[in-house]
Amino acid sequence: QQGRKAPEPTNSAAVGETHKVAGTSYRQEAIVSLGMKNPDFAKTKKALQAEGLTDEWIYEYEFAPRNVELQPEPDNPHDPKAIKVVVDGVHIGYIKAGSCAHVHKLLGADRIQRIACFIGGGKSKQVCRDEDGENYVLEQDEIPFYARLTITTK
Repeated sequence: QQGRKAPEPTNSAAVGETHKVAGTSYRQEAIVSLGMKNPDFAKTKKALQAEGLTDEWIYEYEFAPRNVELQPEPDNPHDPKAIKVVVDGVHIGYIKAGSCAHVHKLLGADRIQRIACFIGGGKSKQVCRDEDGENYVLEQDEIPFYARLTITTK
């Protein structure tokens, strides 16, 4: 199945607004530099099956972003209202143009309490039963890395 996205963590206590990070397609190498190799991704179909790691997508990289910064970029030649997204010191993209005015207001009024980042995508695989349910098969997929921010306000 093409274009499968990693399941995003749910946290009912975290209420905020979600923003897709734009421009991540231009920053794939920067994003992968933030990831850690998932040791399960290197395992064979047989090993995954033996360990009970079936019917779930396993991604080559895992991400645990800690520090997210939003940096206005008034000197940006394409858009003086641009807001750069920097995760753990790495520029991964921008706030979408249509959301910049709103996010500038939040920044200017010091209303941002917390910014969480979810990064997904990359190479993935899963071991699952075939259509007859008799044999295990290995499915593989790959989509570009992407990022979403959850901004919690005061």
